[in-house]
This record gives sequence, structure tokens and C-alpha cells, in this order.
Amino acid sequence: MKKAYSHTSIFIYILTLVIVALIFSYSYTSLKNILQVDSDLQIAQFKNKLREDIDTIGKDYGSAFIREYQIHSSVSQVCFYKGTMHYCSVPENISPMIIDFIALETGNNVFIHVGQGVEAIYAGKIQLAGTDCIYCIKPENSRIKIMLSGMGDRTLIQSPDDILEKIPYTEESLAEEIAHAEELYSETSSDDIDSIIEELLEIDW
Repeated sequence: MKKAYSHTSIFIYILTLVIVALIFSYSYTSLKNILQVDSDLQIAQFKNKLREDIDTIGKDYGSAFIREYQIHSSVSQVCFYKGTMHYCSVPENISPMIIDFIALETGNNVFIHVGQGVEAIYAGKIQLAGTDCIYCIKPENSRIKIMLSGMGDRTLIQSPDDILEKIPYTEESLAEEIAHAEELYSETSSDDIDSIIEELLEIDW
């Protein structure tokens, strides 16, 4: 009787292990699928928003906007490519996988390094600063920030830092300049202002 009971216990124990293993396997697969769907959704949203911004801003000549995009944590790099690889300096930090995709010359100009793969799209007509033909950016806290400037028939893409470095003012010095201008304005009489306006109107521009 004890022997039969022992065999029954072993059978129940093995059956329990099998059931638990199946539950864990199903849960892992389900979780993996959910995470993949979330990744695909965020990347698709980024692609659509980027295309929309490039199309809209590109037509608005002289406009300039800094855009920040939320992107999935699985994305390690986004690169913009404007044309041919000939005579092109390649950024040191670019993903080798992205280089391989660019070399195929498929007509795509935005390359997204996702996990162990690369997604490529054509996002519209773009221009890069100077003689650059590839501009890459790595996300920070699952976000990327770029500056988009309208050129009429295309959109100039560059790092916001490139623009800020050309501005000679810090926050403190800019505040001082504003305060100085306000002081000069307060010391100028209305008659002086009217006189300046009349002189400007008389100039043959």
C-alpha cells in the first residue's frame, strides 16, 4: 500500500513540474510578444511623426524647430543619410550594421538600429549640415533631439548643440544684455524715438 502511494506521489510531483514549466513558458512567450508589440508601436509612431515633420517643416522656408522624439529603449542609434557614400566621411560611432544597410543604396535615408537589426525608411528630402552625408545620434533616456530647418524643397537636419555653440551668450550674459537694452530704452524720450522713426522712413531702402 505504501509502495502504491509512493508511486502516486512521484507521478503527481512530475505532473506539477510539467504544468508549472508550461505556465512559465507561456508567460514568457506572452510577455515577449507584448514587449515586441510595444517596441513596434513606438518605432512606427516615431517614423510617422518624423516623416510628417520633415514634410511640413521642409516646405516652410526659413523656419527652424527643435524636435524631441520618444523612442523605444531597444533603439541604440538613429542615422540620417543624404546621398552617395563616395567622398563621404563616416562617423566614428556609427553602427557597422547601419553602414552595411547604407552601402546597399536602397533609397532609404533614415536608419534605426533596433536590438540586433536595422529598420530603414525614406522620410522625405533631407539635407545635412556642411559636407556631412551621414549624421547619427544615440538616444538619451529613450529620446532623441534634432533641429529641423525648412529649406523650401527639403529639410535641413542637424544637432541642436551645433546651433547653441554658435550663440555667444550664456543665460547670465543674455539677461545682462536685455537689462541694458531696457535701460537705454527707458532713457530715450518719445520725441527721440519719433525722430529716429522719421529718419528710417526717409531712407531709400
